[in-house]
Amino acid sequence: MSPKEVIEYLKQGSRLSRPKHCKEDLYLLMMNCWSQKSSRRPKFKDLVHELEEMECDTQVYVEINDAIDDVQEDAKTTE
Repeated sequence: MSPKEVIEYLKQGSRLSRPKHCKEDLYLLMMNCWSQKSSRRPKFKDLVHELEEMECDTQVYVEINDAIDDVQEDAKTTE
């Protein structure tokens, strides 16, 4: 997309879809940060708190090894 197309995409309320290696909880936090209305976005201190809670949680929020494997596979196919 061109920069102009990205701006229009965002103005329409569109956002990137959830990456397949990203858990729903983390994606929802990302979506809150991308809210068009600044009043609906989390304050930085609240964002830090939420991320710290996620860090302490035993749940895996990003399947990083699977993501790395996919990136390596993509690199092989574009060589």
